[in-house]
Amino acid sequence: MLLLSGAVGAAVGIEEVGKGIYEKGIGTAGRVIQATVVGDVRISGTQLSCVECHQKSGLGWSEGGTVPPPLNSSALYSPRRRGMQLDKEEADEGLRVAYRSASVDSAGRPAYNEESLARAIRDGIDSAGRSLDPMMPRYQLDDSEMASVIEYLKTLSVVDAPGVTDSTIHLATIVADGVDATRKRAMLEILEMQIKDRNAGTRGEILRARHSPNFKRWEYESYRQFELHVWQLSADPGQWRAQLEAHYEREPVFAMMSGIVEGEWSPIHEFCEDYELPCLFPNTALPAPAEGDFFSIYFNGGVSLEANALAHLFRDPSHAVQEDSVIQVHRMDGAGIAAARELTDALKGSLRLRSWEIEQEQDFATGVDAQNFSESDLLVSWLEGDDLALLAKQIASSASPGRVIVSESMAGDQLDTVREMLGDRLYVIRPRDLPEKEALQFRRVGVWLRSRDIEVRHPHLQADTYLAVTLTASAITHLGKNFSRELLIERLEHVTYTSVYTGFYPRLSLGPGQRYASKGCYLLRNTEGLEPSWEVVGDWIVP
Repeated sequence: MLLLSGAVGAAVGIEEVGKGIYEKGIGTAGRVIQATVVGDVRISGTQLSCVECHQKSGLGWSEGGTVPPPLNSSALYSPRRRGMQLDKEEADEGLRVAYRSASVDSAGRPAYNEESLARAIRDGIDSAGRSLDPMMPRYQLDDSEMASVIEYLKTLSVVDAPGVTDSTIHLATIVADGVDATRKRAMLEILEMQIKDRNAGTRGEILRARHSPNFKRWEYESYRQFELHVWQLSADPGQWRAQLEAHYEREPVFAMMSGIVEGEWSPIHEFCEDYELPCLFPNTALPAPAEGDFFSIYFNGGVSLEANALAHLFRDPSHAVQEDSVIQVHRMDGAGIAAARELTDALKGSLRLRSWEIEQEQDFATGVDAQNFSESDLLVSWLEGDDLALLAKQIASSASPGRVIVSESMAGDQLDTVREMLGDRLYVIRPRDLPEKEALQFRRVGVWLRSRDIEVRHPHLQADTYLAVTLTASAITHLGKNFSRELLIERLEHVTYTSVYTGFYPRLSLGPGQRYASKGCYLLRNTEGLEPSWEVVGDWIVP
């Protein structure tokens, strides 16, 4: 839409001020908004802004026994019937209400206008003249700030997001050139089959909603067929932005789900944040830093999490790592250099660290002896594939270094080979649950795979992809008729925390500002004996 007048441009500015008040409690010219709660308790807007309870979507979510009402314009400027029951005519006019629990407002209320809405925000008096919940802040806003907030509320969840029709929800996944063919196929098989299963079940849910008196219609309003679009990208990340924009222009989607590339996920992350497109649980060891971002969610922090977990462990005075005894080895590109930099930064001022850096094109078959390892050295490997196997082979016949820590995310299929070579000198930093629990955790996915004649190729990748679809589909069923991308993220925060199935992770949790669902690692030591096993060193490490 073109801005053709100064008045329209000014309105955009007003909405930006309103957004600052709503999301951060910051008013005109950076002024911190003041408020009172529970009668006379003074707080600032930065302590309790509107978004804390009513969420970014404006549709709210329960907080203990309190259910904040929706603040989108369809809800505010329409009357609410007792018990929030809507007749068919109102529903057909598109009246959206996030909650229909009588606990929200059992007595109902008239529609708000701008005057009564301003009174509710300032004085806590609703459009029926009743006092709002004491926990609702009474904000001290001047007239221009109040106008800005009201204008911003009119923009919340006004229309359905792109990628949704009356019958279909369009979803995308990402596959880049250069990804191992078996890994690509392992992911796509899960996505395609799960969506096929869900679409087959959707027909039954729609029929049940039409004919059974035991189900409320609103619980089924979100049901649509899923359609998956595979967005193919080149091997060059420099071209990804243009390719993503071309894909999106051809077929806008409601969300992106799973996905797999070689290297950093950052270009895709930035695209999704700019387009306000949910990017849910990609398969990557190099997620982008997500602090302050909203639309991108990962299972964990990848090698960055592993590096910070090791730094947390090394700083522990009870750990037997002596100063000047840690050497990290990595290549100067990809996950290796990212992990090495993270560990170096995390240990600044607390532990001196030596790095063995291998240039991108350098042949790795150089003598490890030249690095002057000793038996007291601890080697941290940020290598993968053939590099890791060669390193293990070269040091296996020597007594030094005395301990070697390997990144599980980077070791991949080489971990068993390295384990045989290094024996009880090998440690693994693992951002997943304990190995002995894997068989039990994979049982659900394994049974599902076998029943559909899908080969178990890459269990971690397949389990993560299965979990990504499960959580995303569950969140979508909680949208009702509110197909808001912001609401999808908010519902996903809830269903991730409450999910009984957590894949290969001991626990998952998300909340406002949290974009990594699993937040810790285990350090495991290989123990030799009649049956080699992994021994846990310490507890679950949350840096």
